[in-house]
Amino acid sequence: MDVERGRNKNEISFGSFQDKIKEKANHPSVSITLIIFLILDVVMLVFGIINKDKCPIDHRIPIYLIVAGATGIASKILPFINRKLDLTVLTIIISLLYVFEFVWMIVGSVWVYSIYEPNYVEVFSHYCNKTAYLLAFWILTIRWVFLAISILASVVFCLCSMFK
Repeated sequence: MDVERGRNKNEISFGSFQDKIKEKANHPSVSITLIIFLILDVVMLVFGIINKDKCPIDHRIPIYLIVAGATGIASKILPFINRKLDLTVLTIIISLLYVFEFVWMIVGSVWVYSIYEPNYVEVFSHYCNKTAYLLAFWILTIRWVFLAISILASVVFCLCSMFK
């Protein structure tokens, strides 16, 4: 028992857990992943704007792409800006952006997956541009898979840290 801290040496303090997360966040693979997702966010924004009026079966799909792309860009750039500024208000805004991104991902999933698979031919009145729809579909699918893998990895990391 660590008398000074009043806890077992096997217990993880919240501070040491935060330090381990910060250490992992500076790993090159995390930076590469952020760059990939930033590029995907730019692609979503551009294709959403280009195809804004090309999905009459559900006009919200291009809107999903535009909002998700813009929010994603902001949520990936602002943390780097805040590393230099270290503003509490910016930290709160970033946290709110993350929550909004998650909620927007749920909303987008409902819109996109509910019409699977739409007509891609513009001759029909109920169609959706193939590129816009498939971009939304596959990015949502990749993000859900990535989220599941991240949660699983976090659980494994926590369990391994507890039984060290």
